[in-house]
Amino acid sequence: MVAYGEVMNSIVPLEHHQEELSWVVLLAALGAYTCCISKLSNRVVRMNSLIILLRKILVACMVVALLGSLGILSLGYTEYLGGWLWGQWIVMLYLALLGFHSYKLQFVDPEDIVRKSRMQAAQRLLLVIALVLISTKFAFINPFMVVCSFLITKPVLYIVYWKYDH
Repeated sequence: MVAYGEVMNSIVPLEHHQEELSWVVLLAALGAYTCCISKLSNRVVRMNSLIILLRKILVACMVVALLGSLGILSLGYTEYLGGWLWGQWIVMLYLALLGFHSYKLQFVDPEDIVRKSRMQAAQRLLLVIALVLISTKFAFINPFMVVCSFLITKPVLYIVYWKYDH
């Protein structure tokens, strides 16, 4: 066994390690800072890619609205045009608000993101419900076509996502 005195004599005083300790603390601080910046930049990159995807989906919805309107007009079903355009307008408004809210979430503390995103999702859902209820008050808006325009948007979302992701 080693005697206590030998162990104490082999320990070098702290003053000799002062320079090495300062380098270790500096490297640890730099590592923590780099980790935080990396997480923040990854979150910003993910949000930016989401915003780019939402822009592409919004453009695709505009094309679908235009092609659907031309199809409705060419087939002579003009009584359905108001509902189709109203529904497409609701979808585009929803996507624009989602993009705006996603852009704003880039600059929010991570602890607040969940609370804010839930609140914003509820706001968007209430807006859609209100606009659908408002559409029932107008004679030129066909509720069936509002629902059809919502349903047509779902495959468009998948197609754009698939093309954007691959």
